[in-house]
Amino acid sequence: MSDVHIAVDKDAKTSELTQKMAGPINAVKILRSKLNFLIAAVKNSPQLRQNKGFMRRLNQIVSSTPITTTETYDSQFFGEYSDATALNMLTSVTQSCQQLQALVDDFKVLDQSKNAGASQSMDDKMDFGFGGARSGGMMRQLNKRRIGR
Repeated sequence: MSDVHIAVDKDAKTSELTQKMAGPINAVKILRSKLNFLIAAVKNSPQLRQNKGFMRRLNQIVSSTPITTTETYDSQFFGEYSDATALNMLTSVTQSCQQLQALVDDFKVLDQSKNAGASQSMDDKMDFGFGGARSGGMMRQLNKRRIGR
């Protein structure tokens, strides 16, 4: 079979995508927990809000963090999700076509072996009429056409 990249390992308990996304998901969780801690600390501590150096640094962090609206995020997410789904479907169709081609190839081999055995025995028995085995007659030519040689 050719190289087809399958998104899911049949023997694995989780998909390859899930394994690759575990690191970024954990990083986002850690970032979120730290941001929630900072928000709670600023809300609950008037002394912290009066510390100009801390607030300036916090402002730099907030300014450098890309913020997106829910609508923009949803449209981007669904666009990427539909691309991933289409790729997954294409992979499934490609794998199915390869399996179908393998089945057709196996059938051809089986059919050729049956036809080769039958035509050989017919040619051996026929010495006249269609030419027989000695002259390479018509039966052999018909079998070659049927097999596609």
